[in-house]
Amino acid sequence: MNLLITFEAKNGKVLPLNYQFAISNWLKDAVNQFLANQTENNGTSGCFTFSNILRESTLMKATPSNINLMTRQLSIQASFYDQHIDFETIKSSLAPNEIHLSETATTLSLRKISPLPEFSVSDRTCLIGLSPIIITQSERKKKGKLLRYISPDHPDYAQLFFKSLIRRYAQNELENGRRFYYNAKTISSMALTVLEKTPKKKSIQAEQLGGKISGYQFQFEIEAPSKLIRFGLKAGFGEFNEFGFGCCRVA
Repeated sequence: MNLLITFEAKNGKVLPLNYQFAISNWLKDAVNQFLANQTENNGTSGCFTFSNILRESTLMKATPSNINLMTRQLSIQASFYDQHIDFETIKSSLAPNEIHLSETATTLSLRKISPLPEFSVSDRTCLIGLSPIIITQSERKKKGKLLRYISPDHPDYAQLFFKSLIRRYAQNELENGRRFYYNAKTISSMALTVLEKTPKKKSIQAEQLGGKISGYQFQFEIEAPSKLIRFGLKAGFGEFNEFGFGCCRVA
């Protein structure tokens, strides 16, 4: 299920740069409430992702410390990888809530939730990033491991991108009593082509995730089984998806 969620900013028009963590908690509470009400595991999943503020929904200006809204209305896209979550259920779970951003004292009050069309994908699809995609690579050091946030032009980016996607899909299948088999040949048959000259790098301070994190937002073409592409669109590409990273839409 895909949603367009529109908020109204109250008590101010200033958002912290890491505003998505408050939205993440809000969405996660609704998903957990839905899962808690399930009497049995019929393919249910807690996977979801959501976009940055959609630029077409508001005027805003980012500074090194915050985001200044020029209008009070703003929207995000949210996607859920669970065929059992229906619009009315998730709407009723979200509707009573407001999101309080303690860093700036601004409150995001829910104004409207609208269903969006389902994604139409094939084994070769062009996608537009709506939030940064985070791909990390571990490097062994004498004192442990160093985690690097790599860019799309890194030679290992595509391989790590697909490894992340496949592992998460396989784990979700396993949790629901199904198996998805893959090997190195599976990954080598897939392709990712960046369609922008300079992917946009975005970094934020995220104490919830251990410090500063970085990702890249860009348009790309992906060649992979359509069920994997659909999973990525619903659950996010890359890492930290439930915190608002790796959200895309079909171009």
